[in-house]
Amino acid sequence: MTHTIDVQTPHGLVKFHYCIDISTPTDKDASAVDLNLPTGCSYTRSTFLAVYLNPNSQILVSVASTSSLSTFSCTDRPRRKPAVYGEKDAADDVAAFMDAIALPPCVVFGVSMGTIIGLRLALSHSDKVTGLFLVSPLGGAEPEVSGNGRRQIFDTWREAFTGDKVDQEALDDTAFGGLQLCWNSRKFPLADALYPITFVECIAHWQPETFPAFETTIVTFFTDRKGYTHEELATLRDKPVILSICSEDIVYPPEYFAKFAKQLEDAGVDIIVQNLEGAPHFGSATHHNIVNPLLAKFVPKQWKGSEVPPPPDSLVVSPFEPFLREAGWEPEGDDSDDEY
Repeated sequence: MTHTIDVQTPHGLVKFHYCIDISTPTDKDASAVDLNLPTGCSYTRSTFLAVYLNPNSQILVSVASTSSLSTFSCTDRPRRKPAVYGEKDAADDVAAFMDAIALPPCVVFGVSMGTIIGLRLALSHSDKVTGLFLVSPLGGAEPEVSGNGRRQIFDTWREAFTGDKVDQEALDDTAFGGLQLCWNSRKFPLADALYPITFVECIAHWQPETFPAFETTIVTFFTDRKGYTHEELATLRDKPVILSICSEDIVYPPEYFAKFAKQLEDAGVDIIVQNLEGAPHFGSATHHNIVNPLLAKFVPKQWKGSEVPPPPDSLVVSPFEPFLREAGWEPEGDDSDDEY
C-alpha cells in the first residue's frame, strides 16, 4: 500500500508518496521497515514491478516509491520550481525522506534518472548507502544528442497547449518520444499497461502553470550535469557498484557507459559490469530474468545480519500489481524478453 509523509526538506515541506511493502513481503500494509531484513532503496515506481515480483529479490528490497524529483513529481499539490534544482538537491531531499521514515543504510537500485540520484546520494550522504546497483547509469555529462531529444520532447508538449484547445497530435508525438527513450518504441505487455497510466498522470501534472517544473524534470536536470571528478568517485571505494548496460539503448551509446565504467575503475571502485544484450534504456523491466538473480545475490553481500530465507511464492505481493491489472496487464502471460 502507498503511504504519504510530509518531510521538511531543504526546499520546504514536501509530501512524499512511498511504500515499504517490499522489505516486509508478507505484509501488504507495512508501516515500518523490518530491520531484520537486508534493505535496498529504489527511486521509481512500477517500472520495477518485475523485480518486485521476484521472491528472491523481494525479501531484500525496501522501496521508497517516490520520484527522485520529489518536489515536482510525487506530491498531490501544485509543483513549485526552485530557482535551481539538480542532482544534489534531489539527493538531499531523498536523504531527508530516508531520515523521516527511519530507513537504514541501503543498497540503492536505480534506473536512468534514479542512477543520478543514487550516485549523488552516495557522494553527499555516504552513510546512507551501502552499495549501488545502477541500470543505464548516467554517470557522465549528458550527450548532446540526448539533451536535444529531451528538449524536443518538452518543446512539443508545451506547444500542444498554445492554441485554443490542446493539440492531441502534439501530445501523441511527445508520448512517442518518451516511448522511444524508454522502450525503443517496442511493445510488450507491461509497457502497454504503463503507457495509459503514465499519460494520464502527465496530463494532470504538466499543465502550463507547471511547465517550468516539467522543463527541469525532463531537460535541465539532465543537461546541467557535468559528470564526476576522479576525486569524487574515489570516495566510493567502500561501496560496491554494479553497472547494468543496455546494449540496445537508442539514446545513450555503449561508449558513454564504457567511459563511466572506466572512470570508476580508475578511481579504484569495486565494480561489476552486467551487459543486457538487446535491452532498451529501461532494461530492468524487459530483462528482469537477468537483473533479478544478480540483485538477489548483491544485496545480501552488503548485509551484516543473519541469513534470511526468501518467502514462499504465495506470500509475495506488489503494491503496483492491482492498478496495472486494471490497465490490462496480465503477469501470468508476460514474458517480456520474448519481445526483444
